[in-house]
Amino acid sequence: MVGCISNSPAISNLFLAELYVNGTYDYHLRLGYFGGCVITSAPPSAAGPGSSSNGPQSHCVMNMRASDISDLNEEFREKLNVVDDPTESLEDVLSKMLPVAQHLQADVFNWEPPLVSFLLFIISGIMLLVAVTAASPKRRYKATVLTSVLFSSFAIALALVTNIGSRQAANALLGGDMAEDSRLLDDDIFIQRTNLQYIIQDASAACTTLFYMILGVIFVRRSPDETNPFHPFSFPPIMLNNFQR
Repeated sequence: MVGCISNSPAISNLFLAELYVNGTYDYHLRLGYFGGCVITSAPPSAAGPGSSSNGPQSHCVMNMRASDISDLNEEFREKLNVVDDPTESLEDVLSKMLPVAQHLQADVFNWEPPLVSFLLFIISGIMLLVAVTAASPKRRYKATVLTSVLFSSFAIALALVTNIGSRQAANALLGGDMAEDSRLLDDDIFIQRTNLQYIIQDASAACTTLFYMILGVIFVRRSPDETNPFHPFSFPPIMLNNFQR
């Protein structure tokens, strides 16, 4: 979710897809679920305040979804302030890439599944941790546990949907070939993907599942004298007598 919202290397290197145009200078636009980073090999102009001539120039926008294309174009040009390519200006390159980028963010890489999965993970995790440490024979306690189990199931399902969906979307953009890393998308705009984002999504889904499995084992292994909604000794005495009969 935080990919490409900052110029920090740890953040700007997290992206779902990257659009790029090759010319005298290279122009790259990395996309996250919300943010985007433009990176170019073009040197800064003499009027570029605070810019460095060493290495590529870059600027990131925290939320590209809520911004107008013309406003984004102007912001990137002002912040980068680089020498224009002799064959094509930065403004022209951004005019090509930004509409494609916003289309991908709006219609291909949906932000709802990862965000809802994260929120459900936090809520259900807190509820389950409290339930482990504060047992009670009341129905409200059992209802809380069952609700948290339901939330955790949705959190795992949405984490898997995010993982599989982003991979399928990238495969479709690259012609359906999982071994392909880059492809000509439109005119002279290329698209490529990164493996780091998908590795992180795999690890996130695995850690989420492991967390709930550990809590489930803790619930099952609780001693009979503790109130456990899943333990037979937690049933009321009348129900136990009926079972014994």
